[in-house]
Amino acid sequence: MSPSMVSILILVGTESGNAQMVADALKPVLVAAGHKIDVSDKAATAADLAAHDVHLVVCATHGTGDIPTNILPLAETLERERPDLSGHRYGVIALGDRTYLDTFCGGGKKVDAVFERCGARKLGRRLEVDASSQPLPDEEDLTASDPPLSPCILGVFRGTPIGERSVTSSADHFPAAIVLYQRNLERFARTREELLEQIGITLLHEVGHLVGLDEEDLWERGLE
Repeated sequence: MSPSMVSILILVGTESGNAQMVADALKPVLVAAGHKIDVSDKAATAADLAAHDVHLVVCATHGTGDIPTNILPLAETLERERPDLSGHRYGVIALGDRTYLDTFCGGGKKVDAVFERCGARKLGRRLEVDASSQPLPDEEDLTASDPPLSPCILGVFRGTPIGERSVTSSADHFPAAIVLYQRNLERFARTREELLEQIGITLLHEVGHLVGLDEEDLWERGLE
């Protein structure tokens, strides 16, 4: 392993698959940056973390601000045993829906707190992503780009990509947002199966913008 290469374990906490999509989009970006990447949605003990220098938690929120079922065993074990993770670094990408403001990104916040209590060193601020939907795009979303976006767009990414965020920018202190437009998606699809497929493609497209991919990069990945 070269001195600049970091061994990163992406820990996925997911219920509906959104966090898994974020992890899947992040992996090739981090690999291209020269790092060794593994992805797991089954880690349950401190031993599962030992082989990696950095742990990147990508965590959705379940129920009323709860940790997703698949990553709950890991969080409970770390909370109960409090292993010494001071030799490890970690970061958190928390997904939520600001419609539920009281519990927004609650799952990611709780996992973040557990890693902190075990002594792991956090890399930067927790990134909170508002993954929500609304019926149709509003004027502000359409005119935020130059040239303006089509009113038929299926989704949009609002905010600054992960690699470009700065602690000195006041705008970057607000959660990034991925918004899907329900009526446009319903008009695009002819069947429920097509609708579900297109929701996945659109979400992954906007996640691509979150991790810093441009339209040409997304086209090459079949996500135009």
